[in-house]
Amino acid sequence: MEAVAVIDLETLYGAHGDEVIKEVSVVGEYVQEIFRFLPPFSMEAHGSTSSAINWDNGSIPYSTIIQTLSEATANFANLYSKAHA
Repeated sequence: MEAVAVIDLETLYGAHGDEVIKEVSVVGEYVQEIFRFLPPFSMEAHGSTSSAINWDNGSIPYSTIIQTLSEATANFANLYSKAHA
């Protein structure tokens, strides 16, 4: 089991201004994984001004986000993430 992983979330704004997770990076000493999720609902394609992420990007069904992240972080004793303000 690895001791520490850092999780980074990239979000876009949805139809009502709510943040929607589009990409998650999990980085540990020996692991680097990036997960790009499909949009949870249809909306005009738009992107981030601070990254190259677009609303239509992704290959993982959004409905599996909890399962995907649980499996990706199961082998870490501690998880850290920076809150975006």
